[in-house]
Amino acid sequence: MTIAATAPPLNGEVAPRSLRTSPRKRAQSPTRADASASTSTPAQPKQKKPRAQPVDESELECAACPAPGEPAPTPGKDAASDRETWICCTQCKTWFHCICIGLENPDDYSKWYCQPCITRSQQAFNSGTSTSRPPLANVARPPRRKSHRAKLEVDYAAIQDGIPADPLGRWRNFLDTYDFEPDRFPRMQGHEWTLDWLLHDEHALRQPVLVPASETPASTPVKRENDDAKGKKKGGARLVPRPTSIPGMVVPPAEMTIGDIADLIGHDTPVEVIDVASQSSSKASWTISEWAEYFAMPKHKKKKTLNVISLEVTGTPLQAYVEAPQLVRDLDWVTRDWPSERRDATCADNSWPKVQRYVLMGVEGAYSDWHIDFAGSSVYYHVIWGQKTFLFAPPTPRNLAAYKSWCSSTRQDFDWLGDHLHGLTRVDIRPGETMLIPSGWLHCVYTPQNTLVVGGNFLTDWNVATQWKLVGIEDATKVPKKFRFPHLKRLSWYVASGWNRRLSGMDRDETDEDRERILSSAQVEALVDVVPPKKVLEGIELVCQSLADDLELMQDEFILESGDERAVKQQKAAREAVPTHHVGSLAKAEAMLGELKERLERAMRVADQVDAARQGLASKARQNGNRAASPRKARR
Repeated sequence: MTIAATAPPLNGEVAPRSLRTSPRKRAQSPTRADASASTSTPAQPKQKKPRAQPVDESELECAACPAPGEPAPTPGKDAASDRETWICCTQCKTWFHCICIGLENPDDYSKWYCQPCITRSQQAFNSGTSTSRPPLANVARPPRRKSHRAKLEVDYAAIQDGIPADPLGRWRNFLDTYDFEPDRFPRMQGHEWTLDWLLHDEHALRQPVLVPASETPASTPVKRENDDAKGKKKGGARLVPRPTSIPGMVVPPAEMTIGDIADLIGHDTPVEVIDVASQSSSKASWTISEWAEYFAMPKHKKKKTLNVISLEVTGTPLQAYVEAPQLVRDLDWVTRDWPSERRDATCADNSWPKVQRYVLMGVEGAYSDWHIDFAGSSVYYHVIWGQKTFLFAPPTPRNLAAYKSWCSSTRQDFDWLGDHLHGLTRVDIRPGETMLIPSGWLHCVYTPQNTLVVGGNFLTDWNVATQWKLVGIEDATKVPKKFRFPHLKRLSWYVASGWNRRLSGMDRDETDEDRERILSSAQVEALVDVVPPKKVLEGIELVCQSLADDLELMQDEFILESGDERAVKQQKAAREAVPTHHVGSLAKAEAMLGELKERLERAMRVADQVDAARQGLASKARQNGNRAASPRKARR
């Protein structure tokens, strides 16, 4: 118990004695009638106060207290000098005096284990009875980090260097003065976005690709007559979705306004608004109608620069105006493998990954800082009107390490990540142009003028290694669940189940001689539609291994005994992610993974032959196409 000393009075004055107040109610003075009544009744004998119960000294002792006759422990330099400070073992829940175990500050540890528990776990680990978890060890509490992300401060060093003090000014300054590498990203025609491009171009889905506009639409929205600020149409023609040169892709017409979007999805629909200065969500709640009013406001009247980048419109009337390219839908895990009956418009918003149809509305001066899309997903991005300026950096180990370190930094407002990246490339995307951003590419985005964009995210079999690497970075930097790819674990189970079904054509009784036998050309060509490219098989193996690790985590009984809260949560999340309605019980899920592994092994043995046959068939098809297209020679 600590007694606080009282400060001496100033100037030699005697401090007035403070009156002590008691929480008890003071007894009222008896009246004369009460006094006379009290004299007539005999006095009652006073009851004695009950004697205080003796304190059980054993309750004040801990498991490490010295036995009688042994010397008391000597506290360290900063250790507690009495027996008032205790600490509890995370494993066995036994309490100890910090002075008895020589512990200076119990707040230094988020998990602390007593020596008997550590010894038992070490013995169990050495004996092999528990090989899935390492022995117990104390976990030090990391120093508390105070984030400056949502605050605006003046960077006087930047001002000294001629860099504007406000974040928006500094970002514009970087774009205007930075020495970027020349834009060498490939340009493609829309009709070239097919599966053949992916199969026969080794650079496909490895670097961003831009599809120029097939026609030149207006750079600003065409505002129809009798449209007010909220977009309530009082006249005018009906808006019609517009197909693009990319097969299967549908986008809104260039005449669509933010008011039209409010009319389609409902004026009371909530939208998440980003404060560009702090790069965080606005504290105020917004509706699409309020956002339309803000968007139409002149720039000099806008007190803040705001941005909307996460309006997903699946299940709304606006869905008819946003459709991903056919190639994206063929590659997208969600579209291909998530059961269709569990992703229709009647399902709950949070029951399946709705990330395919985003509408982005940025005002002039809006900026999105450096980021990688969740789970390393790829992105298709189409500008309806306005303009977007992208800065790209490749997902090299050096760049990803810098990104991981920057995500954990407290000076993101003043430390521009671009200074730590290499290979920066600037790309301006104009109206009618479409950008395909592969997995893992770092990018930041600036909006030089009011802009309307549609796009979506998708995960593929072709980039699993990069996707899983980015998921690991999200885990390490503790990205909140809100900003993660939704239902990723459950989606992985659907992907594994889908490939197990598609590779069932590999099932046949094999002997050792069959494994060594070289398949005939006819047999190989028959497997072209069954066996995917080798790169895809390698990605499926990574998915399969990830799910096998989850199964091992679910079956680890030591986790619950260890008391590791984080591991317990991970185990619970892994169990809840298994779609038992689709793959059955955990035993059936494990059997399904076993079948998939066997089929993958068979497919990998013939993958090189099938790839060669696929290239040969494609070459023949191109030759036949060229012959049909070339004019016939005149007969002599």
